[in-house]
Amino acid sequence: MVKGARQARLGAKGIVIGAKQGIVAPRAWRRWFEFLPLPAWVERANQLAYANRAALSLFGSRSVAALQRVWKQLRPSRPARSGGLAATGDQADTVPCSAYAQARTKGGATVNLEIFFAPLPGSSQTTLFLARPTPAIQQLSEESRKERAARQRIQAQRRQQALWADLGTLVARVAHDIRNPLFGILATAEALESKFGNRETEEYFSVIRSEGERLSRLLAELMEYARPGSVHRKVRERLRTIVDQAILECQQRASERGVRLVVAEHDPDLWVRADVTRLTEALQNVIQNAVQHAPPSSEVVVHLQRRQRTGQPKVVCEVWDSGPGFQREELPHIFEPFYSRRPGGTGLGLAIAFRIVSDHGGSIQAGNRARGGAWVRIVLPGQSSAQRKAAVS
Repeated sequence: MVKGARQARLGAKGIVIGAKQGIVAPRAWRRWFEFLPLPAWVERANQLAYANRAALSLFGSRSVAALQRVWKQLRPSRPARSGGLAATGDQADTVPCSAYAQARTKGGATVNLEIFFAPLPGSSQTTLFLARPTPAIQQLSEESRKERAARQRIQAQRRQQALWADLGTLVARVAHDIRNPLFGILATAEALESKFGNRETEEYFSVIRSEGERLSRLLAELMEYARPGSVHRKVRERLRTIVDQAILECQQRASERGVRLVVAEHDPDLWVRADVTRLTEALQNVIQNAVQHAPPSSEVVVHLQRRQRTGQPKVVCEVWDSGPGFQREELPHIFEPFYSRRPGGTGLGLAIAFRIVSDHGGSIQAGNRARGGAWVRIVLPGQSSAQRKAAVS
């Protein structure tokens, strides 16, 4: 095939043909390239001299002459040498290079190609080309960005889970150490009030009771936050049933503030697999937060709907209020533990909700409505019709 050839190698980075003297015999290399599955062609003096069957087939051409129009689109300008190496002497004729090009087939489809090329030994005006179909560079870049973003999300989740674990251990110990003395203080205050209480001391005992109850609520939330992150006893349940239970738990506080709780169910057939007790608690915390910031005589609306795009179906629970909304600088922090916008708040309600929703494989986000007020959106894996039928059977 090659007169005086030292080696001929077809590799991932292109075609390298080495020789001390002589050139490739035309009939020999043509026979060889006819059997290549990849498009290949040869240029001589900047003119198309040969194209193999794969090249002609790809572009719907029957002859080299018919391929001329496409060939002009496939002549990449010579880039820097592969690997950034400077070739000298005989090596300058054998170092392969690569470039990207785009062309249209006879049917009008766009083909993206990675082209490897190198001059043939002994002939500076003859260049051998090998093309490989490849996705567009823009598409590859987009995929790289998506992969990087996904990797960053996973890393952020792992960091947050580690933070939760450390905080949980600390909080559980502190809550346990505080709870017993607090109960002793409240029991003693109650005994003193029953024995010595009168109009003059009533105000002081009232302060002790209210502050003690506030500390008790804080301890309860701390203990809840310190619970292990995994969910248990996952069962198939209708989302509306879980939402109704959460609303029932929030009804008293809403009535005290003159706030009406409303459910807007856009799809009555929404099902999830969940630890019902914990998911109810997450929804209760979100609804309670909306009630606390909603003005009197307003509504807190819970929207339920399906989101069906690709893959597994999703169910969405979105809570709207008519309050002041979130400040822009608050949005990155509202699901962090101990961050609160409300005087006297513990900053754990939404953090607990975030943790429970994450443990169910869902996501939770927050933002402001265009007409005023805030929204908090919970997205959970739903169940398809086939999954529901399989569960029933």
